[in-house]
Amino acid sequence: MPRFAYAAINAEGSAVEGITKADTVGEARASLLNQNLYPVKIEEKRGALQFELTQVKVKKKELMHFTRQLAVFVKAGIPLTEAMEIIGDETTADSICDRLVHNAHRIKLTAKESVRKEKERKERLTDQAESAK
Repeated sequence: MPRFAYAAINAEGSAVEGITKADTVGEARASLLNQNLYPVKIEEKRGALQFELTQVKVKKKELMHFTRQLAVFVKAGIPLTEAMEIIGDETTADSICDRLVHNAHRIKLTAKESVRKEKERKERLTDQAESAK
C-alpha cells in the first residue's frame, strides 16, 4: 500500500506533518479529514527501491521484449556491454534506446585479475619462505 507524506493543519490551527498509508491521494485526503486534519500538501512517498531514472516511462511490452533479448544474450555468454550495444542498435523504442545509449557508463571490472595476481604473489612468497628453510 502506498505511503503519502502530508502537511496539514489541525483543529487548533497548528501545522502538522506526517505519513499516512492509503491506496490513492483521495483516500489519504479523506483519512486526514476524518482525523480533523486539513491537508495543505500530500505527496506520494516512495521507498528507496521505488525510483524513476527519467520522467519518460517505458511501456511494459517494450520492457518485456528488452529483458527477453538480454536474457538470451546472457545465456549465450555474450558480455553485457556487447549485448547492450547490440540491443541498443536494434531497438526502435525511443525510451529504451535513450537509457541504453545516452545514459550508459562503461565500467571496467578487474577483480578476477587482481584476485588471481594476489593469489600468485602469496604462492610465490610461500614457496620462497619454504625454500629458505
